[in-house]
Amino acid sequence: MAEKPADVKDTPDMWLKIERRQLEMDGNIDIDVLLPNGFVITVQCSIDYSLAMLKEEVFSKAKKLPFFNLLLTPSDYIFTTLGPNSEIEELYDEAQSIFSLRLFVPMLRLIEPIGNRKEKEMAHDIAKLSPEEMSSATLYGTS
Repeated sequence: MAEKPADVKDTPDMWLKIERRQLEMDGNIDIDVLLPNGFVITVQCSIDYSLAMLKEEVFSKAKKLPFFNLLLTPSDYIFTTLGPNSEIEELYDEAQSIFSLRLFVPMLRLIEPIGNRKEKEMAHDIAKLSPEEMSSATLYGTS
């Protein structure tokens, strides 16, 4: 059975033309953000928004969703996007504007950087220690 040709309006080239026209007209963009708990939030924002501003808006909207309690604080996450070479790029500089990202598709993902969870658990365990336990703890291999 022959496959139906892709609808022209669904091709990436067509999407880019539509999206760029939208940007030229009003300077706003709709960005889909995939949250670590599986939800997708669409945020309409200015292309001049920084990633920090976008993250603030995302978490503001996420508060209204189920399973918000499963999320950590916003500072525990970074955005990722699909780069021009189909590689996942981690975006650590939250001062970057959305326009400067030159997104191929208006979609970002929030992830917890690797190693962060263990650091958080260790900090939590240390915080539970009493002052006596802290003072009697062995530091740098001495007692």
